[in-house]
Amino acid sequence: MNIYLTLATHSGAFLGFTKATALAGVLLTVLAPPTLANTVSIVATVNGDPITSYEVAQRIAMLEDATNMEITDENRQRITEDALQMLIDDSLKLQVGVEANPGVKTAAMERAKDLIETSFATDTKSGTKVLREIGVEPMTVQAKFVSDLVWNDYLRRIYDSKFQ
Repeated sequence: MNIYLTLATHSGAFLGFTKATALAGVLLTVLAPPTLANTVSIVATVNGDPITSYEVAQRIAMLEDATNMEITDENRQRITEDALQMLIDDSLKLQVGVEANPGVKTAAMERAKDLIETSFATDTKSGTKVLREIGVEPMTVQAKFVSDLVWNDYLRRIYDSKFQ
């Protein structure tokens, strides 16, 4: 599978780039002045599937909560790069898994919803409410869970016979 990343410029032009250059461009978009940063834009595409500045910002929020790491000026660039790389990886895993088994995504979406509840709910609050309270949209976590479940299905199908 060829991987082609594109970067959207603020003027709306799309340019093809290597991964490193695309990451630098995302940093410019995500870390741009507030008037630009508040606009959702496509910061990269992976084989035609867009990754938006909103998705990068949400993944950063998810990482901040999961790692208990405070985002500072010193680590913001690295965390933004990591968030984008994770989104690229998730997109690739989802593409490969769905190509191998087109029906897997629907089942994974239902399972991901259940995982959000079992992973984040408390006695008094649903998992989606807990996520929203910490500033993470449940769809962000669901998308991560879906890509992981689809990838797991793909690997299991490929390597299952080797572990029998």
